[in-house]
Amino acid sequence: MSSFAQHLPTFHRFRRWWSKEDGLASRHVGSSVLAVGVILVLAIVFLTLAIREHATDTARTTEYAILQAATGAENDFAAVEISLRSYLLTGQSLHLEQFERRRVAFQAHLIELMPLLQSKAPRRESIRFIGAEFQNWLQNAARPEIAQRKQGHEGTTLMARGLDSSRFDQIRAELGRFVRASNAELEALNDATRWRRLLQTCGFALLSALAVSFLVTSSYQNYRAFRRHLRKAEEATAQNRAIIDNTLDGVITVDENGMIQSLNPAAERMFVQEAKSVIGQNVSLLIPQRLFFHDMKNVKRGAIMAVGQRQGYYPFPIEISLSSMEFAGRRQYVAIVRDVGERQKSEETLRQISLGVSQSTGEEFLRSLLKQLSKALPTDYAFLVELSGKGAGQFSTLALAEQGNIRRNGQCALANSAFADAISRGFRAHLGGARVLFPEDVLLQELAIESFIAAPLMDHRAQTVGLIGVLDRKQLGDTQATESTLQIFAGRAAAEIERKRSEEDLAAEKERLAVTMRSMADGFITIDTSGSVLMLNPVAESLSGWTQDDAAGKPLATVFQIFNERNRKRYTLAIQRIVEAGIAEGLDGPALLIARDGSERLVESNAAPIRDRSGGRVGAVVVFRDVTEKRRLDEERQKADKLESLGVVAGGIAHDFNNLLTAILGNISLALLCAPEPQVGERLGAAKRATSRAQELAQQLLTFAKGGAPVKQTASMSQLLRDTLSLTLHGSKAHIEFHVADDLWPVDIDPGQMSQVINNLAMNADQAMPAGGVLRVQAENVDLVTHSVSLGLDAGRWVKISLQDQGIGIPEEYLKKIFDPYFTTKPKGSGLGLATAYSIVKNHHGVIAVDSKPGEGSTFTICLPASEHELQVQDTSPVPMAPTGSARVLVLDDEEAICMLVTCALEERGYKVTETNDGTQAIAAYEKAMQEGKPYDLFISDLTIPGGMGGQETIKRLLEIDPDIRAIVSSGYANDPVMSRYEEYGFSGMIAKPYEIDALGRKVAEILAQPRRRVIFHRFERKTA
Repeated sequence: MSSFAQHLPTFHRFRRWWSKEDGLASRHVGSSVLAVGVILVLAIVFLTLAIREHATDTARTTEYAILQAATGAENDFAAVEISLRSYLLTGQSLHLEQFERRRVAFQAHLIELMPLLQSKAPRRESIRFIGAEFQNWLQNAARPEIAQRKQGHEGTTLMARGLDSSRFDQIRAELGRFVRASNAELEALNDATRWRRLLQTCGFALLSALAVSFLVTSSYQNYRAFRRHLRKAEEATAQNRAIIDNTLDGVITVDENGMIQSLNPAAERMFVQEAKSVIGQNVSLLIPQRLFFHDMKNVKRGAIMAVGQRQGYYPFPIEISLSSMEFAGRRQYVAIVRDVGERQKSEETLRQISLGVSQSTGEEFLRSLLKQLSKALPTDYAFLVELSGKGAGQFSTLALAEQGNIRRNGQCALANSAFADAISRGFRAHLGGARVLFPEDVLLQELAIESFIAAPLMDHRAQTVGLIGVLDRKQLGDTQATESTLQIFAGRAAAEIERKRSEEDLAAEKERLAVTMRSMADGFITIDTSGSVLMLNPVAESLSGWTQDDAAGKPLATVFQIFNERNRKRYTLAIQRIVEAGIAEGLDGPALLIARDGSERLVESNAAPIRDRSGGRVGAVVVFRDVTEKRRLDEERQKADKLESLGVVAGGIAHDFNNLLTAILGNISLALLCAPEPQVGERLGAAKRATSRAQELAQQLLTFAKGGAPVKQTASMSQLLRDTLSLTLHGSKAHIEFHVADDLWPVDIDPGQMSQVINNLAMNADQAMPAGGVLRVQAENVDLVTHSVSLGLDAGRWVKISLQDQGIGIPEEYLKKIFDPYFTTKPKGSGLGLATAYSIVKNHHGVIAVDSKPGEGSTFTICLPASEHELQVQDTSPVPMAPTGSARVLVLDDEEAICMLVTCALEERGYKVTETNDGTQAIAAYEKAMQEGKPYDLFISDLTIPGGMGGQETIKRLLEIDPDIRAIVSSGYANDPVMSRYEEYGFSGMIAKPYEIDALGRKVAEILAQPRRRVIFHRFERKTA
């Protein structure tokens, strides 16, 4: 008001001139015309400015809409990437739906921008480029990956190929440049708007002053009219003063010496200074910028950025619109000042977020974001919380920042805290009394927090993943700027947390895939398009003999050497064809894999192309499996099937055939006892030898029959080898070398059958060395900790016996057939020798194998389980051969010839024999003898009586009558379990058919020499296969 008082004298002089009567009318007319002219000119000026202001406002509105759409497009573009990665990882349709929504939103923003950029060709071309690049990426990368994921491809495989990151980076960079250009355009429009507003304000003030002046001068009739116009002028002045006093911007007038002339109330509040205390002071008291006054003197109209000073101490950013004027012959300056602190904070927030996106990711990004939030808002603390997912009572505080520095991290209880309240209820603002509201919140109590503002962090599924907010020890006032800033930060923090979790899930999935590959039973090798090895899994390393480090970069043919099993021609996988044609290729059958150390294995293999996310082929994978053991088991199964078939035939004819041989052999023996003529005796001897040969052949056939088991005893293979080989090769040109371990473990064997095995092998070796040679016999202990693939043995203790000759060897094509029944290369061979050996060893739960090369001899290896029993010394005392004289024998056999033979043979030795043909007859005869007090001393029974009661059922009934009975079982079924485990069925001994009468006599004498003993048995039911 003081400046207005200074101009009162001038105003009074003008009023005295105007009140003169002469020339009053002419002055009135002239003044009116002048006033109308001035008003018209000013009206045109203001209209022009208004039109320009309207155009500027329209342009600003358009630019703001462009900036909003571009920012939305940028956010939607980031969400498109996150949702696509989530869908490829999890395969959940929810992520695909989110992807489609954000894609549509992104493209909608681009469409929205096109009409807004009608007159802005460079930026319009930028949007077109972004749209085209996005469409190309969508068609060539995203859509094919989505289709493959829908077809069941693993998300981790698809994600590992990348999402066309170069195109993504181009789109992201172009969006960033577009947003920056839009920001710059908007700032330019704001500057223009401020300049025009300054002109309008000054012009409006000038127009008002002129209008008042000219309206006052129009009152020419009398003093009252003049007074009326004067009052109107005073009212207009007061109105202008009120406008200036009530405007939100500060208005400062300064003279040409830089001294403050006036301040409006807004300026007083802005600088926290009273007008009366600063009027007459230099303007640097309020705006201490060094060149500010120089700018005021050299800029007639314009706007500059400067730094104001509150209370003379506290700086804050301001925007100043400057103008100058001449008044009373002196130049004065008007500065319209606006506080731009809040606007700069928002701009800085957006800038810092942009920097955070481009410079860091993950937890580092979140820390940086929190530091920026702490700097951007005038509060004591800023916090960011991520829900840990470990339960409703826990959350993970990623960081608590104080004045731009990270103060703490850690786990805290969620229950009954302000954080839990914000998570459950959404955005919360407690501007005072936070400690009282949440007395159990340890963090609020510890930091003495009064104010608490938190915004939830939401993922694309609208699920809360955390919180971001501020804490303050004092009550907060206006929080509008704080809340808007938090919302900006919350969006970026939530997106980063979700992206970080997606990366963690992807890393975990990759680790699970790596563990799965390491634990696979098959070997696999990955190669590039040129056929060079990229990776091997542990199984492939073991089978090929190459380590990952050694094999990397080597050609596949060097690491994976496979050959035809029969002709040993090398196979070559057509990797180039597999990659180019994109089809899988495998071998027709097993191939021979030769490892780096020369070892050989049979493998089945297959190769298939590897594709990237766009469907391009980038290499191939070779998968192979060791089938060596499978092949061996298949061959063993085939041998067993052949032997089983032979056993069925042998078992079917065994009974009748052996009964016939028993009758023939026994009668020849009886005939020889009658001292026939020499010529007859010679022929009978020949017949006996032929019958013995037939007996041996029958015994070989019976080794293949099912159901039987060797009659085992604990024995030493050392002695059996020496005895059998010495006898078999007696008189041969072959020389035997024994290499037998002194501590050779005992084995549970049937000595007769095992002697037959050694005999057959020794005869083959002798026949392979017609000119003589060395037969090297080795026996040793083998203790296996794990399963032996080469020998086909389980873990445990084994006795290994090897017979190595220096013969002609066995051709490779015969090696797989030598254990087959009836296979022989000898003109007079039966083909049963090695087949019998194989069957006997198998029935002993052992393994027999051969290794031979033509011209280098053959080695037969037998492995038998070591016995758990101690080797017992056999009783070698002679068996008494003399009959008891009064012994009574009951015989049961359905063959009359055998009954007559047994009766004759035993009666010759002084026994009293009773014959029966059926079990019922035998039981009746035995009961009668018991009733007469003349029990039988021995019962000899055939095991099988066709159509009647056999020996097994008969002995069961007789044991009920006489538990002390002595009985011998006889059968042509030598493989029957009753024959091998006769004591378990109640018999005292057994004799297999066919037999000689001398063998029968010795067996009868042996049993009768034993004292009677009560038989305790547990089974009578005969087992069948």
